Amino acid sequence: EEEEEEEEGQTGVNFNSLLFPDPNLSDGDIRSDGGLTKEMIFEQFPLLEGTPGMDDAVYQLLNQRTSVADSVKCNIYNAPSTITPTALCGDAAHATGGVSGQGCNSALIDAAVLVDCLIENYHPTKNDDNIVATKKAMLHQSLQSYSNKQVPQGLALYLLGTTAKYYQYSEISKRCFPM
Repeated sequence: EEEEEEEEGQTGVNFNSLLFPDPNLSDGDIRSDGGLTKEMIFEQFPLLEGTPGMDDAVYQLLNQRTSVADSVKCNIYNAPSTITPTALCGDAAHATGGVSGQGCNSALIDAAVLVDCLIENYHPTKNDDNIVATKKAMLHQSLQSYSNKQVPQGLALYLLGTTAKYYQYSEISKRCFPM
């Protein structure tokens, strides 16, 4: 047992080194050993042992890119009117990055703007013969209005998180950081 611990200590093999390998390691590092990877996964998550598809999952884990941060800029936060009314808010709509500290603030602002848009656009009446279609249309109008208002703010947050010099142009930064 001591020899195994020594060997592990010498090679630096542990679950974290598997998930977050040193980018300077060569292709022959521990990430190429699927058997060792499965053993480490089963040690950490014993209920996964015997799960169908584990070989594929390990292969995907070993072949994923690591230490790379990607982000997506959304240019619309609402679903098209041909499907169920749906909106994206907070981190689902825009990435802020941890440096700005605006993740929670922006999610709360998104929610408040969405409520304002619903108050402004959603007024179904009981006398409507086609109430279901009317409600759906009003919801879509509310969500479109929300999207139109918040996409520029989301872009400003994205730029704030990726390029600090743009923060000064953001309405949200003016509200959150008044000068």
